[in-house]
Amino acid sequence: MSERRPPAPDFAAIDALYRSALQGDSAALSELASICKTKAARAYVADKPNRGQLRALLTSEAPKTRKNTARLLGALGEAGDGPALADALKGETTLYVIPSIILAIGACAPHASNDDRNRALTTIRDARIQADELSAPSDLSHRDAIRQACSGALSALEPQNTRLAAPLPPQNIHLRAPEGCGDILLSEAIAIGLRPQKRHDRALLYRDTHLSALYALRCFEEALVPIAPLPLPPANAHKAELLTWAQSAALALKPFEALLTAHYDPAPVPYRIELRGLSHESRTACVHALALRLDEAGTLRNSPSAYVAELRLEADDIRLRAYAKITQPPDPRYAYRSKALPASIHPTVAANLLRFAKPHLKSNARVLDPCCGAGTLLVERALLEVPVKECVGVDIAPAAITAARTNAKAAIRLHPELSGKLSVIGGDLRRFAAISAFDELIANLPFGVRVGSSDANDALYRSLFQQLNTWMAPDGTVILYTTQRPAVARLASQYGWTFADETRFEAGGLKPWGIVLRRRGR
Repeated sequence: MSERRPPAPDFAAIDALYRSALQGDSAALSELASICKTKAARAYVADKPNRGQLRALLTSEAPKTRKNTARLLGALGEAGDGPALADALKGETTLYVIPSIILAIGACAPHASNDDRNRALTTIRDARIQADELSAPSDLSHRDAIRQACSGALSALEPQNTRLAAPLPPQNIHLRAPEGCGDILLSEAIAIGLRPQKRHDRALLYRDTHLSALYALRCFEEALVPIAPLPLPPANAHKAELLTWAQSAALALKPFEALLTAHYDPAPVPYRIELRGLSHESRTACVHALALRLDEAGTLRNSPSAYVAELRLEADDIRLRAYAKITQPPDPRYAYRSKALPASIHPTVAANLLRFAKPHLKSNARVLDPCCGAGTLLVERALLEVPVKECVGVDIAPAAITAARTNAKAAIRLHPELSGKLSVIGGDLRRFAAISAFDELIANLPFGVRVGSSDANDALYRSLFQQLNTWMAPDGTVILYTTQRPAVARLASQYGWTFADETRFEAGGLKPWGIVLRRRGR
């Protein structure tokens, strides 16, 4: 089954929603909170000004506005919003608003200072005590919602003592490639002797395999353990109907419970639920009902912010498909990447881009990334089985230089064979002079959506092509990751380069190209 991907963010629509949200429009706040579940939209809204005006809505006279403001701040997960949320929780008297504020505190506090984290812990614990005192029949559903929110928020803030007590057994495992990369992942698997038993859209299926054995592959996006098919939840169902559905679903999910409880200690084992393919309202109600049923026995605890496994539910037209995504122990493949920037390429996409370009790469190459950002492409190129002599990154932004150097040092610690092969230089690509020719150039160029205006990007692309003939060896190869294919085609033709290969990727709802260029006539 092909996973349903979110559409590309409509940044103009987001701007309009944000303006309405700042005026206290509850519907706009709610829609923004839902939109910000995607990485690209979340990063875009997080950069918006007037954050103080947004926080002030936590004291609006309208409860729905307060609730949806908290939801939006929680979706953004910025540490600076924590104190305002804590103040709002202390003064909140409308019961149905309280869970959203608590969950938002839990989402923001993990990134905060120790003082703010401790304040958040105290505030949430106090809210749990007050919820336990609710006894009126009309308050019981609110009490349960507050308790569940407190449990999820506290799990993100309190020290976690869950450990892998017994090795995970071999499983049937779906490896998902990024969209458009199924053939690249398949070729990587075959190259190292890992032969899948079945091909299913973007997924390779391995039967009775240890997850750790598959970490030799860098081109898969996620590994999912199939659990069971489930019936779709009833549409527009009342709470009692949803709980009945959840009871049936929980029974079918016993293998998920058994997997976690047999291998992790102590109980309850923390997990989270990710439901895809339904509307936001349906997802929220279904996740809440299912978590209540799964947590009844006390062996599992729904903990959206800190967990050892994700219960992934994916809806198609006739059923839900359930998978387990193991997150503890963590995927070690990209452990070097402790720093990232808003426009950073995802390391899995970087690995796929470079493997796609592998037929055009040169052994013991000198490699240049003239706008290296956090250094992801540099490290992934150095780790490719086509060896390099050196990889040099250049960037004009101080934050990028710091991030790239941090990641390069971490990569060398993890892979000592890279020592002396990674370096990062602060500078402007328009004035960078190569001491000797480079065999390869790799670059994640600005898309012109969140980073760089259209005019600035046109100038940057032109500057890059003007420099290529001074940087590159006569038989050099250029690998670009960009949404601006027409501009690249125009400039390549003008400056003597031609397309040797190209493919399409997906990133945050956008559709960038991977393009390989060679000199015309080579």
